[in-house]
Amino acid sequence: MAEFLKKRSFYNDCLKKLEQLDQKYLITEMIENPGFIEGELFCEALYDIDKSMKERINDIEEVQKEFKEYVELWIHEIKVP
Repeated sequence: MAEFLKKRSFYNDCLKKLEQLDQKYLITEMIENPGFIEGELFCEALYDIDKSMKERINDIEEVQKEFKEYVELWIHEIKVP
């Protein structure tokens, strides 16, 4: 019974924190170590998802940066006779 209460408390705490956040991806910064295997697996999955999202954002930002540099170079070439 104590194990159930521990798990329920962790998941309820996660839900409360998630409801309070405007930017849901920040949940990984808010949750604490659960202390039980299912909770640890849950947290690990969240961290992996967060890491994947950050990597994807970095990739998109890099593509945008390269495109901006290309356009600026192209504009410069057009201006030069």
